Amino acid sequence: MNIKSVVSVSLVVLSVGCSPNGSSSYRPSGVTRTSHSTAEDTWEYKLALLNKGEYVSPNDPTVRRFRGLLDRIAKKSGLSDKRIAETTYGHHDLVKKAGDSISLLRFMDESCRTYETGEQLGVSYEEILTTVVLMVENG
Repeated sequence: MNIKSVVSVSLVVLSVGCSPNGSSSYRPSGVTRTSHSTAEDTWEYKLALLNKGEYVSPNDPTVRRFRGLLDRIAKKSGLSDKRIAETTYGHHDLVKKAGDSISLLRFMDESCRTYETGEQLGVSYEEILTTVVLMVENG
């Protein structure tokens, strides 16, 4: 499967929020996975796959890094993993279209750090993402 196909399939799975068998893959932080869930069903795995653009081992350090970022953002924002993943990926896509080559992982990491500062001022995670996109677009 080529990179374009992997990313297209991942985007469909990411936007629908379901595993291939149709079950919901959303899992709030701290909830144990059931025996039916696999590493590939998790939001952190989907983000790592989109970040790399090709197969990623479920044990890849990038998967763990995305899990940590999802946990940090969810803890402060109250947003679901699904919402965080979708909004982060969507805003990252806008930044890429504006000509910036930042990786998804770095974009999410920088957005998380900025959010942790902005959250103290009452700024939402989504507002941080929008601000980053506007800054990149306007040079």
